Amino acid sequence: MSRRDDPADLLHFPWEMMETFIAGRSGIDIPRLYVRDLEDAKAFLLSYGYDVDRAEHRREMEAIRLESLEFIDDLLSDEPDITIAQAIRDETDVPRLLRLASRSQRDDLQRSACSVLRVMHTFAHCGSYFQEQYEDQIRTQILDRFQPHIHTLPDGTRTLGRGPEAIPLEDFQLRGRKSRRSLAMKLLHKAENVAADVFDWLGVRFVTKHRFDTLLVVKYLRENHVVMFAHVKPGRSRNTLVDLDAVRGEMRDVSDDVRAGELAEFERWSALRDRVSRTEFPGSPEPTYNPYSSVAYHSIQFTCSQQILVPNPHLGMLERVVTQPARAASMRKVLERLGVHTEVRFFFPYEVQIMDAAAYERSRSGLASHDVYKARQRHAVKRRLWGDRISDTPPSLQAIDTGVHDELTTAELESLDARVPQR
Repeated sequence: MSRRDDPADLLHFPWEMMETFIAGRSGIDIPRLYVRDLEDAKAFLLSYGYDVDRAEHRREMEAIRLESLEFIDDLLSDEPDITIAQAIRDETDVPRLLRLASRSQRDDLQRSACSVLRVMHTFAHCGSYFQEQYEDQIRTQILDRFQPHIHTLPDGTRTLGRGPEAIPLEDFQLRGRKSRRSLAMKLLHKAENVAADVFDWLGVRFVTKHRFDTLLVVKYLRENHVVMFAHVKPGRSRNTLVDLDAVRGEMRDVSDDVRAGELAEFERWSALRDRVSRTEFPGSPEPTYNPYSSVAYHSIQFTCSQQILVPNPHLGMLERVVTQPARAASMRKVLERLGVHTEVRFFFPYEVQIMDAAAYERSRSGLASHDVYKARQRHAVKRRLWGDRISDTPPSLQAIDTGVHDELTTAELESLDARVPQR
């Protein structure tokens, strides 16, 4: 009688695995798998999306395995006491890796197999079909929404819009696509751990001269239909730059002063800019939004989608193969009747970030800098993969000798430890 038919075995509940269905636990946080044998391992992979009997699937898994080992080697480059067992590094048979990760004995082989499979899972989710197939068209069409509204004056000043209501800009940037390694790092610190939940494949950034002007940018984008408000993703908006209640109060006060004759109409905007620059920043968002961002980082951010339209590549191939125009036209009509459209249409998400010059400068140095953010993120990923075998404090941040940093790091690690099992 096989273990699969053993009545006693039926009473064994793999609680950690079941919590991924019932309690919202991330699949990469469970300490072991529960794959019974090689037959079960093959069924596991088939359900996952890979058929080990197909050569192309085996090649793809091997490419992901090698990519994962390179990623781990880089991640552990400053952790000399932690290594992947050589037997696991040499194991090219993924069903066997699944079996090794299912061992009840928490030895070096089991832990190493789990670590490799966690990263392999992440790289398996690092692709976006539309991003890979239509990267140039996506980038061009998103930029084309914004570029006509960005103007350069004779003195070199850049503005959003024209005329008396033009908004002075310090900078406008289109941020490029993430590399697979950068995306894997991002996914490994997300509980969801799937690329479908990555919304900043591409992004645009506005840097204004004044803090109040960041709100004018949002107003302009809406009024000129540069961004469609109905396509803004709920729950992805974040404001750590402008206290809206304080701004409303300042706007009322300035309007009252104008009506009372205490302030000239032409002084309204300069007065607002000065007053808003002296307001407090709003409270920090919940740490679950992104526990690795510094509280010193201030911006307005939101995620929206744009419908991308590209010619159907299959029809283009048809036109290259069928050289006779009449025959190509006939085949096109047949394909259209079959529901094959002349263009491919899909929504693609991107992030809009707006900050003033002072916030932008802070983001490039100190606690709010991108390098510090990446160091926190990198350390958090190591803690998630190897638990308390990784020190509490990121080595690359130990040189930053501020009490603020110590408090931030502790809070971030507590947030991480709340969902990461100790290994």
